[in-house]
Amino acid sequence: MFLLGDSHTRSYVLSKHMNCVFIGSGKENNLSSLASILIYVLKLFIIKLYFKNIKSHSIGLVLGESDLRIAYYGDYHPNNQVRSDFQQKQHIDRVTRNFKRLILLLRFIGYEISFIIGSGTPNNELAKLSSELNFKFKVIAESFNIHFFDPQKVFNEHSFKEKFIGMSVFNSSELDSIHFSPYISKEFDRFAKKKIINISEKMETIRIKNRLIDIDYSDKFSCFRCKFSPFLNITIKIILHLEDLIRRNHSR
Repeated sequence: MFLLGDSHTRSYVLSKHMNCVFIGSGKENNLSSLASILIYVLKLFIIKLYFKNIKSHSIGLVLGESDLRIAYYGDYHPNNQVRSDFQQKQHIDRVTRNFKRLILLLRFIGYEISFIIGSGTPNNELAKLSSELNFKFKVIAESFNIHFFDPQKVFNEHSFKEKFIGMSVFNSSELDSIHFSPYISKEFDRFAKKKIINISEKMETIRIKNRLIDIDYSDKFSCFRCKFSPFLNITIKIILHLEDLIRRNHSR
């Protein structure tokens, strides 16, 4: 199995069956705008094009948590400003519509997604919103016959929540308030076996490098990491910048 997504892929590196592939930060790869969806699809298309081994495995995505932060704080980075309940609902509705669009676009380019891992956060401020978003994700995923794993539900119902709270990979003395610890991997493996997802053993570390993409295994993060060409990175920045200008003009 392959799990593609943002930094939340790190939470699943202890899975006995899953190869985790980090394709970029949640700031770029989210469902909060059409531009972000296009970036998401473009990256996944390039990965599919050059990462030949991925075609013979079950493919899953982890997504949603970065959208919670944008919905709640109005920004990718947590802050002291909280949006109104109405604004949060509006944003979650937009994310839900974009989730369906993402699945349809991926099917159009030949991606058959086997499973989705929804949003999960140890941040109490976002827990309720996370559960609401995952409920909507689950309904849509199952309408496409895609298995849905809800890490927030697992966390909320678990007796020993401290097991799911780890330390920051950038500061070992600081609690990670954004990601679950890799303990969640065990819960996912139980889910995968129960749902009879096409389970396979982890791949040996490989290296793929060409003009568009560089895929290599990171010992620090225990997962594959995708680095895209400077041209693609500049294109992504331009798309996001134009979107930001349009949003600002629209809000005037």
